[in-house]
Amino acid sequence: MTELDGKPDVCTFSIVAGGKPYLLRIDYQELHYHTVRKFSGFNHHVDIQPPAAADVLDLSSLPSDAS
Repeated sequence: MTELDGKPDVCTFSIVAGGKPYLLRIDYQELHYHTVRKFSGFNHHVDIQPPAAADVLDLSSLPSDAS
């Protein structure tokens, strides 16, 4: 782990060096936890659809004092 301004630097970002700068990877590390996020499929169409009504929770149906 490295430090930035005296604090642990726990995130590393990997970006394409040539051409348009795409984010390729994020490494996140804490003392007992490490995760890696990888990105790909740039310039590919993503078909996003809203969820079916049965899959949506109506928050107004919950009690207002719920914690």
